[in-house]
Amino acid sequence: MNQEPDHWRALDDPQAQPSVVDAAARDAGAHPDDVRRAAGLTSWLVRRATLDGSTALPAEPLAAALAGYGFVDPVPGVRMADDQVRIVALPEERLAAPVDVAAHEETVADELARLLEGGMPDQVRVVLELDETSARRWTHDLERHVEAAGGTVSRAVAERAAASAGVLASSDVAVIEGVQRLSLADAAAVLTRLGDQQRLVLVGDPDAVVASAPGQLLADVVASDVVPVVTPERVEQQQGPLVELRSSLRQGELPAIEPEQREVVVVPAQDPPQVFRRTRQLVETSIPRAFDLDPGAIAVLTVRADGDLGSEAFARELAGSGVQVGTVSDLAGRRHDAVVLVVPQEAAATLSRAVLISAAAAARRHLSIVHQAGPALAEAVRNRPHAARLTRLRGLLREAVLGPEGTDPL
Repeated sequence: MNQEPDHWRALDDPQAQPSVVDAAARDAGAHPDDVRRAAGLTSWLVRRATLDGSTALPAEPLAAALAGYGFVDPVPGVRMADDQVRIVALPEERLAAPVDVAAHEETVADELARLLEGGMPDQVRVVLELDETSARRWTHDLERHVEAAGGTVSRAVAERAAASAGVLASSDVAVIEGVQRLSLADAAAVLTRLGDQQRLVLVGDPDAVVASAPGQLLADVVASDVVPVVTPERVEQQQGPLVELRSSLRQGELPAIEPEQREVVVVPAQDPPQVFRRTRQLVETSIPRAFDLDPGAIAVLTVRADGDLGSEAFARELAGSGVQVGTVSDLAGRRHDAVVLVVPQEAAATLSRAVLISAAAAARRHLSIVHQAGPALAEAVRNRPHAARLTRLRGLLREAVLGPEGTDPL
């Protein structure tokens, strides 16, 4: 056994830079063909895949990436990383996954299957939230029915579900809202606390942004076809540009914006300095004056945290203004009187319809879109509902409920 320090353990951090780690190892006399380097790179590549929300990395791109680092045969490195419990190799699925992510995804599948087999009708249900009021009205009707029969209902939003697991587990019916934002880790923490005879209602918007953590719980549960899905009857809503925008976006259309109205404004920009100037003018002057709002009622939402026009840059730019700043994903589920969505050119390739739907849903009275994306804005709405993620939950849940015959290919 090699007793030398394993410098490539630093690659367990997906933010690490292999070139920097390799240089440190080389300075210490290590060789680039060391199998520990292959194991470290395997761990790094698998972890990197989770940064885009995937829960596993297919064998083919993993092997190709390792070959690019000089390891033509990926097996020794994958085997060592698996033996060291740094990854989980899944040969039957031709995937590799981080240990914790794989455990959470498998736990969610097993626990949902347990509840589905509890013997009660509709013991687990998904309620789709396709507008502001229909799903809420449906769950309130359920609550009244359960309480009239002497039962209890507890509810929690996705971000508080794990912290509220004890309360959820103490009621007859547990309702989790905004479940598209529920991480696999938090879902596993809640589901393991629920009793066999407890009912679970998962409420979520299939068109909105999902949790920034790996996984896509709502989409996978719906796609599994083993959990009953309820689409509540829509409630007539007050019409207006914002309502019409939300409806059009869900249909994959970016509607023409009437210039005389003030609820929705699209502001093109040529370069990052102009994006900053126009955003600052909107939040400090135009929006407060037009809608009589304090800065604290305004939010600037970005597509990503890093980059020249990410939330970190805007937090510095608008420091002390009182305006809330964050990514669409980080602030999803919160509502603001006015929202300014910033779409830089650097984010055009990863922009999705879900980002615009979530930003529009966050705005009560006004939405401004400041963008450099050009035609990519309409293209994303039309052709990219969500950023692609590779996940295992759909297949795991089908197999847990239906057996091996349930694992049909996508």
